Amino acid sequence: MLDYPAWLPEINDKKSYSAITKGKSAIIIKPKDATQNTQATKADMLHHVNPVAENLQLSGVKNVKNGGILIGCNSDDDNLKLKKIAAEKLSDKYDIKVVAGFSSRVRVAGMTEKQSAENFINSIKSQNKDVLSEKFACKVLDINPINIATH
Repeated sequence: MLDYPAWLPEINDKKSYSAITKGKSAIIIKPKDATQNTQATKADMLHHVNPVAENLQLSGVKNVKNGGILIGCNSDDDNLKLKKIAAEKLSDKYDIKVVAGFSSRVRVAGMTEKQSAENFINSIKSQNKDVLSEKFACKVLDINPINIATH
């Protein structure tokens, strides 16, 4: 396990991709060497970029495939500032880009009856009050209940 600088808040790999990018942009730092692991990418980024000294407020760090990391900041301004600093110091070994925030997608399994889109949305809201904000909005693209074969 790599030792991280004492000034860095604990990195929480438990945050989901959608939690980090929810409603705002984030930064992806991917090594140009696809064999590099994410721990090496984190260590290299932290060696060259000091979020505390740069007055950046990180909201989360997530491992992504091919040795990359996704870093979210508390504001889009901080994300852009992080991208600029990372590009200046890391662009020779890394691809650095901004990813726009997006709405999460869900797949609901186990439905056995056809529902209206309105009933379906109400079910999602009532079952997920603790994780959905008041601004929650969704669009139902398709509802296909599963067929249960009886033996």
